[in-house]
Amino acid sequence: MGEGLVNLTEIVLNSDSPVVGKHLKEIALPENALVAVVIRDNRPIVPRGGDLLLAADRLVLITLPENHGPALRALTGERG
Repeated sequence: MGEGLVNLTEIVLNSDSPVVGKHLKEIALPENALVAVVIRDNRPIVPRGGDLLLAADRLVLITLPENHGPALRALTGERG
Protein backbone atom coordinates (compact mmCIF):
# COMPACT_ATOMS: atom_id res chain seq x y z
CA MET A 1 0.00 0.00 0.00
CA GLY A 2 1.29 3.50 -0.70
CA GLU A 3 4.07 2.08 -2.90
CA GLY A 4 5.54 0.18 0.04
CA LEU A 5 5.45 3.15 2.42
CA VAL A 6 2.66 1.68 4.57
CA ASN A 7 1.80 -1.91 5.52
CA LEU A 8 -1.80 -3.02 5.88
CA THR A 9 -2.13 -6.47 7.42
CA GLU A 10 -4.95 -8.61 8.75
CA ILE A 11 -4.10 -11.03 11.56
CA VAL A 12 -6.22 -13.47 13.54
CA LEU A 13 -5.61 -13.70 17.27
CA ASN A 14 -5.04 -17.24 18.51
CA SER A 15 -6.00 -18.19 22.04
CA ASP A 16 -2.32 -18.16 23.02
CA SER A 17 -1.72 -14.62 21.77
CA PRO A 18 -0.26 -12.42 24.52
CA VAL A 19 -2.92 -9.75 23.90
CA VAL A 20 -6.02 -11.93 24.25
CA GLY A 21 -7.94 -10.77 27.31
CA LYS A 22 -6.25 -7.36 27.32
CA HIS A 23 -7.67 -3.95 26.57
CA LEU A 24 -6.18 -2.26 23.53
CA LYS A 25 -4.75 0.53 25.68
CA GLU A 26 -2.68 -2.07 27.61
CA ILE A 27 -0.81 -3.21 24.51
CA ALA A 28 2.60 -1.69 23.86
CA LEU A 29 2.54 -1.26 20.11
CA PRO A 30 5.54 0.46 18.57
CA GLU A 31 5.28 4.01 17.32
CA ASN A 32 3.67 4.29 13.89
CA ALA A 33 1.54 1.15 14.40
CA LEU A 34 -2.25 1.21 14.69
CA VAL A 35 -5.02 -1.35 15.08
CA ALA A 36 -7.48 0.22 12.66
CA VAL A 37 -10.35 -2.30 12.85
CA VAL A 38 -11.28 -5.33 14.93
CA ILE A 39 -13.56 -7.80 13.16
CA ARG A 40 -15.49 -9.97 15.60
CA ASP A 41 -18.23 -12.37 14.51
CA ASN A 42 -18.07 -10.76 11.04
CA ARG A 43 -18.84 -7.35 12.52
CA PRO A 44 -16.35 -4.50 12.23
CA ILE A 45 -15.47 -2.55 15.37
CA VAL A 46 -13.55 0.71 15.21
CA PRO A 47 -11.47 0.11 18.32
CA ARG A 48 -10.90 2.36 21.28
CA GLY A 49 -8.46 1.88 24.13
CA GLY A 50 -11.09 0.25 26.34
CA ASP A 51 -11.93 -2.51 23.87
CA LEU A 52 -11.05 -6.02 25.05
CA LEU A 53 -9.34 -8.30 22.53
CA LEU A 54 -10.62 -11.86 22.25
CA ALA A 55 -9.38 -15.07 20.67
CA ALA A 56 -10.48 -15.30 17.01
CA ASP A 57 -10.65 -11.51 16.64
CA ARG A 58 -9.35 -10.40 13.25
CA LEU A 59 -7.28 -7.23 13.49
CA VAL A 60 -6.48 -4.87 10.65
CA LEU A 61 -3.07 -3.43 11.44
CA ILE A 62 -1.51 -0.37 9.80
CA THR A 63 2.23 0.14 10.23
CA LEU A 64 5.23 1.77 8.69
CA PRO A 65 7.60 -0.87 7.27
CA GLU A 66 10.24 -0.44 9.98
CA ASN A 67 7.71 -1.19 12.74
CA HIS A 68 5.79 -3.97 11.03
CA GLY A 69 7.70 -6.89 12.60
CA PRO A 70 7.71 -5.49 16.14
CA ALA A 71 3.97 -4.74 15.90
CA LEU A 72 3.19 -8.29 14.74
CA ARG A 73 5.31 -9.73 17.56
CA ALA A 74 3.53 -7.55 20.12
CA LEU A 75 0.15 -8.85 18.98
CA THR A 76 0.92 -12.49 18.24
CA GLY A 77 3.95 -13.27 20.38
CA GLU A 78 5.49 -15.05 17.38
CA ARG A 79 9.17 -14.67 16.58
CA GLY A 80 10.47 -15.03 13.11
